[in-house]
Order: sequence, then structure tokens, then C-alpha cells
Amino acid sequence: MTDTGSRLAPALASLLVALRDLVQRGVGHDEVRWLVTATERLQPRVTASVSPLLVVVAGSTGAGTSTLVNSLCGRRVSRASALRPTTRVPVLVHHPDDHALVAFLPTRLPDPTDVVRDAAVPRGLALLDSPGLDSVEPHNAAVASALIDSADLWVAVTSAARYADAVPWSHLGRAAARHATTAVVLNRVPARAAGEVSTHLATLLSGAGLADSPLIVVEELPGADGLLPHEAVPGLHRLLEALGDSEPSRSLVRRSSLSGAVAELLGQLEVVLGAGLADAPDDCREPIRVAATSLEAARAVELA
Repeated sequence: MTDTGSRLAPALASLLVALRDLVQRGVGHDEVRWLVTATERLQPRVTASVSPLLVVVAGSTGAGTSTLVNSLCGRRVSRASALRPTTRVPVLVHHPDDHALVAFLPTRLPDPTDVVRDAAVPRGLALLDSPGLDSVEPHNAAVASALIDSADLWVAVTSAARYADAVPWSHLGRAAARHATTAVVLNRVPARAAGEVSTHLATLLSGAGLADSPLIVVEELPGADGLLPHEAVPGLHRLLEALGDSEPSRSLVRRSSLSGAVAELLGQLEVVLGAGLADAPDDCREPIRVAATSLEAARAVELA
């Protein structure tokens, strides 16, 4: 991104003012409130490109996100247990040398979020262990959904027993539609079933438009103290280390996910302007049209 969102930021700010005006007037209701929330989430992403790449590890409740994050770090940084839901408060883990840069991330994260420093995390990345997407606690599920929307890279975690669950697939479908950068971890796979299950999941991902998303298989191995042995997660280690070693790669991931998020917002704006606000006064509609045109132009220049 050139000049840290120099064109995107003012366009988003103008759009947010116009949308909040609609909310105050009681126009548009739920559709406009969604647009306000989406715009608020995008703002810090275009003004804080110097922050570490936000890697959100999220999936079905019990899929093992906390165990994966712990295993990547080689110690327990996030609580893992058999109780559901396990992760109630998101846990952000980053390299100690990135501490000053992580200060740019809180506006993209819920409050509270536990923050842990760990030298095992590659510099330039921040790993976030999320609550379950299908948590029985609605607040946890809403937080997980918001974190995926805020992610630069979503590591979608599922298991051999739950890889066809509907809730994660609804989020994967949205991720594909907005070209969000996504990697998929198939966790807890019995060795005898690894080939069959991973092949079936790869077919499903291809059919959903995610054929280019890395698929990482983690076989079911005995662990200790909430950790898997190092040899269980080499694919995920390699993926994260490759990003940590390459600022151009991180920039490409950041720009691709941001471009898709802006495109999704513009698409929803078009729908609302064409239908939801068809009868709204021109002084409501025109500021949104102007801001949307500016945002599209900025996206074409900065995220091309």
C-alpha cells in the first residue's frame, strides 16, 4: 500500500460520516448499521499498515485452535481444555521485538484481548487465537466472526470429525467471495484416514472457490500439556516462517485481503443504495455515492 492508506482513509472517513448520519435519522436500519460496522473495521486497516500481519486462528469450537497456537509457540500461551467453549477471550501472541508495532492493532481487536510476547512467533506476524465460530455463547461467536473480518490472514481450523460443519463453511464462502487470504488446517486426522479426508476436503474447497488456499493436514498424535509434538505442525510452521521472512509477501497478503474487504463493502453499498435507500432523500444518498466513488478510485490506485 502506498503512503499508508493516503487515499483510502479519507474516503472511508467520509463514508462513515454519511452512514452515521443515516443511522441518526433512522434510515436504513440493519443494513446501514452493518455498513457502519464494516467501515469502522476497515479504518484501522488502512491507517496502520506498519503493524504486524494479523493472523487469526479460528474455527469450530473444539477444533483445536488453542492447541495449535500453543504448539507453534512451544508452550502454553492460550488455554486449551476439553471444556466448551475453551477460548472466551481472544489471545494475541507476537514477537517481543514487535511490541511497539503491536500498539497499532488494538483498534482491530475486541476488548478484552490477552496479549502475550513470545519469540517463537516470527517477526512481522501477530497470531490471534479466537473463540469458536459456532460457540454456544452468542457473544463469542460474534467476536470470532468480527475477528475473521479484521484478519489479514485467516487460518481456518477444522477437524476430521467436523470439516463439513455448516457454520465454518458459511464463513469460508464469504472469505472466497471477497478473496480474503485464507489457509485451512485439517486438524486431528487419524493417520489411516488422512489421505481420504484431506482429498475430500480439498475437493470441497475447490468447489467453494478456495482451490488456491493452502491445506495443511495435522495428524492426530499424542500430546502433552496442551501441546502437540513439533513434528505434527511443520506445514503451519513453514507457512508462517515464510511470511515472517518476507515483507513483500506480508504486503501482498495484507493488500489482497484489504482489497477484498473494500470490494465487499462497496458491493453492499450498491445494494443498499439501489434498494434499501431507494426512497431516502437525496441529501442522504448523495454523500454516500460520492464517498463510494472516491473509495472505489482509491482502491483501484492503492490496492492494484
